[in-house]
Amino acid sequence: MLDHRPNRDHLRTLEALGKHALPSSPNESFSSLILGEMPRIGAKKPISEVPSEFCLFLIHLWSKCMDERHYAPIYLFVDILKFALELKTLSIVPHIIDQLIPLVQKTADLVAIPRFKNELPDPYDKDINVSACLALTHLTALGCVPEQEHITRFWKLMRWDFVLLMLSQNQPVSDFEWMLRILSTGVLKGSFGSNPDDNPKFRASTNAGHIIERLTYPLFEVLPTSLGKVEADVVLKLRIQIILLMTGMTRSPYAGKALVSHPNAIGRVVSLISDELDNLYDHKAGHEDSARLISLATRLLFHLVTQYEFDMQKKLSVIRGGSQKYLLSLARLNFSEDDLVFESGIDPDIPGCALEMLEMVVTPEEGEAIQEALSFQIGD
Repeated sequence: MLDHRPNRDHLRTLEALGKHALPSSPNESFSSLILGEMPRIGAKKPISEVPSEFCLFLIHLWSKCMDERHYAPIYLFVDILKFALELKTLSIVPHIIDQLIPLVQKTADLVAIPRFKNELPDPYDKDINVSACLALTHLTALGCVPEQEHITRFWKLMRWDFVLLMLSQNQPVSDFEWMLRILSTGVLKGSFGSNPDDNPKFRASTNAGHIIERLTYPLFEVLPTSLGKVEADVVLKLRIQIILLMTGMTRSPYAGKALVSHPNAIGRVVSLISDELDNLYDHKAGHEDSARLISLATRLLFHLVTQYEFDMQKKLSVIRGGSQKYLLSLARLNFSEDDLVFESGIDPDIPGCALEMLEMVVTPEEGEAIQEALSFQIGD
């Protein structure tokens, strides 16, 4: 760790920290503080605890920077801590999450909150890299996953408003994607996402509902950031990640029920499938990704429809032309098993899923009429 540097052309982190000091102690550099602390850690702690104690001291210095509004060296602390966790994830993470997770969110807030408000994050974005903060958070979450106790504690430390903040359409797509990765570790048996402990202001079901609302928003007409700034292929890949996370949620009884209970989630998945099928006929680039997204979304929808009881018409009523989109999409997908060119990339199990869902809402005669109309339309 003492030999660490943020990149090949950068000074070693310890050397770079020698150029920084707290405003309250301008004559004592961070590197001198670190070198002075290391003998104490080595003398008082077993060798197995030295890495985590060293990380705790780095977190302490980072916290002091925040207290004194000295942000310039923070990127160095973030980078060296990420390096430490990459080396010894499981042995370090459980000992530092109580100090690290509140601090990393507080740090990212300085840039993420202005972005959320459509304000310039200057001057904080010069020194604070939100993506790096989220990458560190994700690595910490991965280190907690093997033990239920640790991952539960991690999600009690994650603020639900921070999760919502990062799932805003005003954040960069890369940061939205980082939060998706972090959320994938929050699919637990009895909760999803932030789970504050003993706080009467927060209800787990309400929190999960708010997260699902933000999570599914980019599936429905609206780009995850300002219109015109995001390439279509970037949005497509983001939507694939969202559907993959939602599919992962179905492995948890709690999260799966939260998805089905949400007023908009299923309707937005149906709208997504309908829109992506339309895109297949528009000869746009990204055909393979569109076909993959359709397959993933249909498989997710099939699971929800066949495993849970709910009023589908009520779910479809939240999108314009929902019932028509649902029937037409299922008919198109059922027809795709005939090796049509446009639907050729759709997975082979999808037509069967579509047919089963179609049979749940129409009579055989109605189904045949829909298929005949669709065949005639495609024949034209």
